Amino acid sequence: TGTGCMSTALFGCCLGAKIPPFESAVTSLIAMGLMGEWAERYVLDGQAGEMGRFHQYLFDALGKMSSNWLQEEGRVDVTSAG
Repeated sequence: TGTGCMSTALFGCCLGAKIPPFESAVTSLIAMGLMGEWAERYVLDGQAGEMGRFHQYLFDALGKMSSNWLQEEGRVDVTSAG
């Protein structure tokens, strides 16, 4: 639970950054997917200790997110947005 709200918030942030609506939707969903993959790596690597910590790592991934992080983790070109 909560991932839909996070996705919507990311979408709103993209819109607020004056990214066109379609690109905002794509960017926010790509970012959410990358955040989930990052959190899953910590859970599967045994670093999280238990599956209930997935949300904690998902929120941590949100804090790490930047254009550089998106480019490195997801090979997403954010320079052409807008």
